[in-house]
Amino acid sequence: MQLIGERSFNLEQIDGYGIIKKLSSLFIEDANNLLVESGLNHQAYRENERDPQSKLQSRTLKLESIEGTSYSSIENKKRIYFFSNYKSKQPFFHYLTTREKKNPDKLISYNDIFKECPQSGNNRGDRKGGTKPEGFYKQTKYRMEGNYTYCLFMQTSETLSLESNSHFFASLGGDQSLFKVTIVNAKDSEFPSNPIVEEEEGIVKLISHSYIKSLSDCYFSALETIDFRYIQTESGKTKNYSNMFFPSSKGEKEKQNSENRPTMSRLERLVSKGSVFYCKNAKKFVEKLNKERGFQTIGYNHYEIIYL
Repeated sequence: MQLIGERSFNLEQIDGYGIIKKLSSLFIEDANNLLVESGLNHQAYRENERDPQSKLQSRTLKLESIEGTSYSSIENKKRIYFFSNYKSKQPFFHYLTTREKKNPDKLISYNDIFKECPQSGNNRGDRKGGTKPEGFYKQTKYRMEGNYTYCLFMQTSETLSLESNSHFFASLGGDQSLFKVTIVNAKDSEFPSNPIVEEEEGIVKLISHSYIKSLSDCYFSALETIDFRYIQTESGKTKNYSNMFFPSSKGEKEKQNSENRPTMSRLERLVSKGSVFYCKNAKKFVEKLNKERGFQTIGYNHYEIIYL
């Protein structure tokens, strides 16, 4: 095992990650087709609302506006934007779409990809043997169905030898689920890259979670947020992870401070993939996305552009 860089992710101090130059967003793949979020400017619904297995359809939400009122001055009146054909009584849920030429309008629900696997357990506490009636609980896990897989692309500074390292198993997630990892060579042209914005006005759709500081270049957005927490560590200095946050003694705390190394976790609020931004100046908006090189290096701040 070899560390890929000198330190963990740090928003203020951007460093390389060993031979890893860049990671793409994390996709779900179906038969060599990358699936992406359809975007929060679409509302999915079932052909038969009473049948959860009926065909999944989608409507594009139409953005309209009315003139708002201002109590301060007439000059400060602003436009109020809203989705005119949004149906609040229909449940809103996320779904994926594929760009395959044979079926460009294919919609895939997350429920079709991940199947529930309920499990029961018993928290016995201090009781030895037997069962504890009030300790029974239900835990729901999820299993990826069919031929669906996770997929990401990686650019490296040197050619990797894949003869002995192209297949292995890795434990991921909070419950340490076991995944089979397969590494294959790909062409440079296959690496998903952000498009160049040629026109000013347009819709920017996020295909990955993104770090955005300002929405001043947008006149409307439909978005969700997600927490992004990371632990700041530095190789060669972080020796004991079990007590890095809770020193057992004052002397140890002073020793940690004297090492002048970060020992705290950081929390940032990211905008979730699938969020859409209606931009009066899309060029400036994506410039801000592209400036966050640290996040783009690890697979964040990726987008698509839809011209109006």
